[in-house]
Amino acid sequence: MYTGTVKDFDVKLGFGYITMDKNNNDVFVHATAFDKTKIRALHPGQIVGFDLCNDRGKKMACHVEMIKAY
Repeated sequence: MYTGTVKDFDVKLGFGYITMDKNNNDVFVHATAFDKTKIRALHPGQIVGFDLCNDRGKKMACHVEMIKAY
């Protein structure tokens, strides 16, 4: 599992980006990545844990879990 900080997240559109702690790269995150948890939305500055999954040949965050709320 990777960790990172939410860079931005558009609640209305249901997607945003997480900056990975490991390499400072931004990874795409969609609201479906946390649909089985109690997370309703992400907010800039929150610390999250996640896995990387392939979606149509591109990496994106999946299985997102809250580590530290903002």
